[in-house]
Amino acid sequence: MFQMMAMAARYLYPVLLLLFTALGYYLYLAKPSASICRDFYVYQAVFIILFNIVSFILIFLKMWDQRPSDGSGWIDMGRVVTMGIYAAEMIVMYILICTVHRLTNRLLWNCVFMLLSVSFIMMIRLDVEEARRHVVWIAVGFLACNIVLLIFRGRWLWKIPAFVFALLSIGLILLPFVFPSEANGALNWVDIYGISFQPSEFVKLTFAFFLAVLYTKEKKVTTVAEAAIVTAFLALVLLKQNDLGALLIFGILAWMMTYDYTGWNFVLWGGALLVLVAGFAAYRLVSHVRVRFDIWLNPWEDVNGAGYQIAQSLFAIVGGGLFGMGLYQGTPGYIPIRTSDMIFAVVAEEMGTVVCILILFVYLLMFLFVMETGRRERNTFRRNLLIAFGVLFMSQTFIIVGGVIKLIPLTGVTLPFISYGGSSLFENFVTIAIIEAVIRLYRLDREEARKREREKRAKAHLEAFRFDDPF
Repeated sequence: MFQMMAMAARYLYPVLLLLFTALGYYLYLAKPSASICRDFYVYQAVFIILFNIVSFILIFLKMWDQRPSDGSGWIDMGRVVTMGIYAAEMIVMYILICTVHRLTNRLLWNCVFMLLSVSFIMMIRLDVEEARRHVVWIAVGFLACNIVLLIFRGRWLWKIPAFVFALLSIGLILLPFVFPSEANGALNWVDIYGISFQPSEFVKLTFAFFLAVLYTKEKKVTTVAEAAIVTAFLALVLLKQNDLGALLIFGILAWMMTYDYTGWNFVLWGGALLVLVAGFAAYRLVSHVRVRFDIWLNPWEDVNGAGYQIAQSLFAIVGGGLFGMGLYQGTPGYIPIRTSDMIFAVVAEEMGTVVCILILFVYLLMFLFVMETGRRERNTFRRNLLIAFGVLFMSQTFIIVGGVIKLIPLTGVTLPFISYGGSSLFENFVTIAIIEAVIRLYRLDREEARKREREKRAKAHLEAFRFDDPF
């Protein structure tokens, strides 16, 4: 029974994701009426629910398939409770979005829920203990979303000066030198009284705010110089910490934001040249970079050593084919760091290349929506912030997916909303909450503008019919 359902799910997953994604792009491109949007949001939610139901059925059938010979005690209550908590979290957050946070955009939330669904199913398939911790972080992330959405209703938060965010970025990035917790060869973890996290994940937020506020000023060379000084300092610290993924993300963000601010073509081409020069210098001077680059060029030279990780990733992707081997049918145990950095390869092996491509289209939809919202935003600070978060989101996705499929050298970056990782997941949730807070403010401003326009027309109408009574 399990084998039949697993084979059927190989085709159900891509169909559900295709329908979900198609509706999302229709909403983004066609921009139908509000009533149609509400109906389509519900349809998307149905596809998310069906995706989870199919997965839950497979998990129960797998437990039944592995039952003891006497048939007793086949239900893993720990696994079932974890699934129940996850489902409850999703339902509660969806209700809050439809009620308390109804002015936010449900298309963006639906994309997050779909990515979280893929993430949870992969986690509980790979490691039940990590799935439990993952569910806890999802709960923390949802709580953070609600807090951020409530806090960012205050207009004073949008008046904090740029130097405050610069100091926060510098302070956070230096924390690993004060409370070190070296992991995976990179000194980018902090351990404070048993609580471990990556400060660079939170620096993404503060650095994005710094650039967004700074670039509200008039176009001056001194403003660009300020951004360059802070960026260079962060880059040097990250290089010292061997956090090449964060270094690349921050560099791309500063590059794109500076180009958007100045509109100077030489910033675009000069930035590309600077990346090449910096990459060559890092290759020559930093052994860690040189090893990563050599592995990227030829992982087969040391397939059981330095090239093992990328080689196993490629084996998994090729082995999965178009529609995957089926849930629980692959061999993800051979893939190192499979729940975080390399989870895209696990999804490709068990759900297939088609599902992976559709997931990338979901990321692209989120990016396009955020960037278009930023284009419509009249407030310069909020516009800059949306563009910064859009660039952060897409660059992080491109870097890790490109590394997993050997398009670019592999760096230690997580896949947003899918990879396991408390710091990363928390930062992703806060980012989405801030984006949704900006969208809410944009809608409120638009409603206020419409209200003022109606009042202006009504006043003009009354003035046109006003006359003095001659009697």
